[in-house]
Amino acid sequence: MGIEINIISIPMEGYDCNKPKPIVDLNTGLPTYVTDKTKADLAQEIYSEFINHSKINARYKLYIFPHMYLRSSRVNPFSRGNMPYSLHIKSFYIKFKNQGGTIALTSSNLAVRDLIKWDNMILIENETNSVINDSAQYFYTCLIEQSIPIKMFDPSKDWTKTSIELRNYSFIPDKNPFIGNYYIAPFYEDSPDIIETKITSLIRNAKERIYICAQHICAYDYSFNTTFKYNEEGGTTRKGGILKELLALQNKSLDIKCLSQTFVNENGDSHGCRAPQNKSSFSRFIKEFKRKNIGQYAANNIVHSKFIIIDDILIISTCNLTPTQFIYLKYVNIPKFDKMPGESYRGIHCEVGQFIFIKDAELCKKLIEDFMDIWNLQDTFHESNSLEKTVQKKCIKCGKNMKIRDGPYGEFWGCTGFPLCKNKENF
Repeated sequence: MGIEINIISIPMEGYDCNKPKPIVDLNTGLPTYVTDKTKADLAQEIYSEFINHSKINARYKLYIFPHMYLRSSRVNPFSRGNMPYSLHIKSFYIKFKNQGGTIALTSSNLAVRDLIKWDNMILIENETNSVINDSAQYFYTCLIEQSIPIKMFDPSKDWTKTSIELRNYSFIPDKNPFIGNYYIAPFYEDSPDIIETKITSLIRNAKERIYICAQHICAYDYSFNTTFKYNEEGGTTRKGGILKELLALQNKSLDIKCLSQTFVNENGDSHGCRAPQNKSSFSRFIKEFKRKNIGQYAANNIVHSKFIIIDDILIISTCNLTPTQFIYLKYVNIPKFDKMPGESYRGIHCEVGQFIFIKDAELCKKLIEDFMDIWNLQDTFHESNSLEKTVQKKCIKCGKNMKIRDGPYGEFWGCTGFPLCKNKENF
């Protein structure tokens, strides 16, 4: 039929090769392999088909986008290869002969072994709007041009010095400049900053509600080093982030709810939730969120969807709402890492991701219904708006601080070392 299929992915090094698990048939429940498989094992089977088998139709092409992104010498070693690959997007574009197309993105990693999470997918079918369609076509053209066909890819090469060619990145004006299909990428200079500006402007002008959902939420009052030339030391830049804009809202009638997978309170207690990688940054945000008493926060380990609803506008993305997604550094030069001897990095810091902005009251309503289903689950943790009262009173058993807790018979002193130390005293 003349259909060409292009697949863009990361090098095999980026796939998890730890903890093999059985792969079962969902219909029969029986194992589909004799031995357990890792994610790397499963990817290797697909990659090998493109590398070794000449029978694969020429219309099927697999490309590797090897760009890595880093901005700190203090980063910890990664579980999947030494460095993080920037291709974090889970996106599709289907181009039709009539020049229209279908746009899609999902929060799912599309990995067979992943645990079942609350994910979403948005599909914009038969789209002829040039603002949406052209941006997708141009993005994939740029991405493929800077990727390498799998048969030409050399996995032994040092890809920590990958060069990127910058491409023109301008938003085509529309009746509503906030509605459209946008991408962040290292070849689109300052694209994360442009997206952040659009989101903060919408938050600033919210009239009715703001619902924020992501696996990780931490884009608040952060600083980072910048290097303007490879042979110079970088300065320091501080950004408020989209969450600082949320905290600055004066409209007390707004319905504000945040839902994430990772969480810690202002004292670093995760309450059984998965803790974020940067605990201190999130703790500072949640403390201010509670102090301002502007909304409600909840967490559940199944959350993996990424979206923001502001009134009747949906911003749905493949990106988490962390500082990483909103930082673009054109010149990064890290000659050595504190915890990775012998490694260095030189290049552009920027992830690859997608943001779709849609104004649709009915779509927002349906997504809020799903949001509230997770919100109301029995195992969803809800953070109280009142700040926990930490004190200087010491535990007589372990020496850690005590704090005031609520119990069935009123407030009492509880040890912050709980559950290892269960000491409590009457208030």
